[in-house]
Amino acid sequence: MKTQDQQMINIEIQLSNQHDMFKRTLFYWAQLYTSQLQKGMGYYKLKVYEKIYHELEELAMKDEHLLQAFNVWEELSLSQEDVIAYQSRLKYILDEEAKLEDVKHMAEQKGIEETKEEIANNLLVNNMDIDFISKITGLSVERIEEIKERLIQNNDDQQR
Repeated sequence: MKTQDQQMINIEIQLSNQHDMFKRTLFYWAQLYTSQLQKGMGYYKLKVYEKIYHELEELAMKDEHLLQAFNVWEELSLSQEDVIAYQSRLKYILDEEAKLEDVKHMAEQKGIEETKEEIANNLLVNNMDIDFISKITGLSVERIEEIKERLIQNNDDQQR
């Protein structure tokens, strides 16, 4: 919220205990603080609260996560070019983490698909109906027919 005298205030109303209130408050405060700066503004226009700065410094020395937040806060007082470089690097890191998460998800999906195909294969060996197998596994009738053809081909190859 912004007051009439342009002061930014973070307001949070909790309906239940969400834990880590202090850390969340600090996180949102940091976002409010950095949001003051607009394109073309000098850092000298940021409102600095020296007492808060020193209290944060003391707390940060005791808590690893707060120390990281404090270091980010100090980094934001660098030049505009440094801020842009920092944000670009942060975006790169987040994008790389997202790519890794996507790869994990795709591998998980592939594993699920392979399991479905293995189940379909076992049901085909036991002469189960293709429509029934489709309902059980969620695989398409066409995919099950491909698995069946592969199974027949493997049997023919083994008999030779």
